[in-house]
Formats: sequence, C-alpha cells, structure tokens
Amino acid sequence: LCNETSFYRGQTVWDVVSGEGIIKSIKQNSINPFPIYVAFPGGAVRAYTIDGKHFETDLLPSLYPYKVKIVRDE
Repeated sequence: LCNETSFYRGQTVWDVVSGEGIIKSIKQNSINPFPIYVAFPGGAVRAYTIDGKHFETDLLPSLYPYKVKIVRDE
C-alpha cells in the first residue's frame, strides 16, 4: 500500500475507476481525513486519504502512483 512519501503535488497518478489524474494539492498536517486532491480530465476533482483510499472504510486504496491494470481472475 501507499504511504505518505508515495504522493507529491504535480504527480501523475492513477485511480482504478477514474483513470489518470494529477495531484493538485496535499494538505499537510490537516485534520481532514482526505488531504490529497486529484484533478482528472473533464474537470472532476476527487479527494483521497493519505494512503490513497477514496473512502476511509475501503479495504484497499484506489489511487496509485503507477498505472494499474485490473484483470479478471480465472
């Protein structure tokens, strides 16, 4: 999983649902549980936890610092 040092402002990242985006800001020392803001093509901006989760209750992150590929398990 990702940690605080995995993400930085201006970085190209990939969300498993939204695809490629760019980190617009990271609110350091914020009490906000979603300090990472990512802009996606078309103007959508989504917020993530410091470990890349779109929802705090998610088991796994949806945001990664590298391209992701989802394959069907056989």
